[in-house]
Amino acid sequence: MTNEDVEASRKNISVREVLGLEILSVTMNEGQSYLINISTLPKGYNADDIVFTSKDEKVATVTKEGIIHAVKEGCTMVCAETKDGKYSAFVAVIVKVETVGQPNRG
Repeated sequence: MTNEDVEASRKNISVREVLGLEILSVTMNEGQSYLINISTLPKGYNADDIVFTSKDEKVATVTKEGIIHAVKEGCTMVCAETKDGKYSAFVAVIVKVETVGQPNRG
């Protein structure tokens, strides 16, 4: 992800009385990255007022720009929250080990 990708994702954010994200969950393979897009911001806030955190950084980390990095197999939650703590939204993150050459059983 480049800074241009992050800036482009922030141009179409609507303003409402909630903090909204474009996704509720994401499934990733170890080593992959995914940019969380903010879909709505509470009135009076901008994208720079949002802080991202991961509940379990052993599974996935998240940058201040909202880029999730899958670290190892497992599940965690990534939180997007206003700096004052008034609004928050969550993304469930599932990290899998990529199985190359093994049959898909299911």
